[in-house]
Amino acid sequence: MKRIWKDRIIVFIIIILSLYFANDARDFPARGGIFPLFSLVCMIMLSIGYLIANFVSSRKYQLVTQEDLPDERSSRPYILFLLVVVQVFLMDKVGYFVSTGLFFICSCVLMGLRRFGLILISMVIMLPAFYVFFTIILKAELPKGILF
Repeated sequence: MKRIWKDRIIVFIIIILSLYFANDARDFPARGGIFPLFSLVCMIMLSIGYLIANFVSSRKYQLVTQEDLPDERSSRPYILFLLVVVQVFLMDKVGYFVSTGLFFICSCVLMGLRRFGLILISMVIMLPAFYVFFTIILKAELPKGILF
C-alpha cells in the first residue's frame, strides 16, 4: 500500500478516536472536559484539513512517498498521538496536573528537546497557568485522581 493511503487511513483513525474521546470528555464533572474537547476539536479540524490538502495535492502533483525520503522521525506524530491517548486515560487515574506534566516531559523528549532544566522551568510556568486559566477564570473543575 502506498504511503499516501497509509497516511489517510491513520488520519481517519485519528478522527474516529478523537470523536470517541470528545464524547467521553463531555461527561467530565464540573466542566472539566473543556480543555480536552477544545484539543480534540482542533485535532479533528486539522485532520480534516490535512485530508483535504492530501486529496487535492495528490491529484495535482506527484507526491513523494516515504520510500523516496527515508526519515527516522516519521513515527513521531503517531507516538505523540498515543501519548495524548495515554494522558486522557491517566487524567482520571492520577489527576490532571500529574498526567499533563508527564505528557509535557515525554512530548518534549520525543520532539528532541534534551535540556531538562528548560523543560522543568516551562512546566513550572505552564502548570500554574493552566490552573489559573481553567480553575479560576473558566471555573472548571479539572479531573482529580489519586495524586492531584
